[in-house]
Amino acid sequence: MAAAQFTIEALSFGHLEDLSPNGQNIPGWSLAGEGHNPYIMSDRIVLTPPTPGNKRGGIWTEHPITYAEWEVVTEFRASGPERGSGNMQLWFSRDTAPMTAFRSVYTVDKFDGLVLQIDQYGGSGGKIRGFLNDGTTGYRNHHAVDSLAFGHCDYAYRNLGRMSKITLKQDHGGFQVFVDDKTCFSSSDVRLECWSTC
Repeated sequence: MAAAQFTIEALSFGHLEDLSPNGQNIPGWSLAGEGHNPYIMSDRIVLTPPTPGNKRGGIWTEHPITYAEWEVVTEFRASGPERGSGNMQLWFSRDTAPMTAFRSVYTVDKFDGLVLQIDQYGGSGGKIRGFLNDGTTGYRNHHAVDSLAFGHCDYAYRNLGRMSKITLKQDHGGFQVFVDDKTCFSSSDVRLECWSTC
């Protein structure tokens, strides 16, 4: 059985033309930095400046996902020291508070949704891990946040000299994460709720 595939324009940017009509904002998206302003270029967004380090930036949609089945694709590049301590997180959350407050999976309290964490966990060359919460578990004070990951794969993402592609997909078979079009992890037991009419 074939399913219709189409782009949800309100939840997408960069696939048709320049990211921003004016170089200042992206329609339908909020963009902010902690102690700096992320930079919008013609073909990418620089969320954190190369120097100084220890800065945070975020971008999030102003519209909810209103479909039970969907696919999200993002491309990113991370450069700098191989032992860098930064991370990137993709949130699928009922509330935008974790993004607006620049929380991480280690500093957020309770949330309802998914966090996909990309970092160098445990001294690895790179790892992608998925965390779920139904709004009942406080992560910030949890004694072993890392043990809450429901799926993971190794991925050395720093200084590749190219973009990395992350795809999150939910369909009738469950939830899947792909990196560079290869399966990272999947679960037929995970299904993220859409928070509008589906």
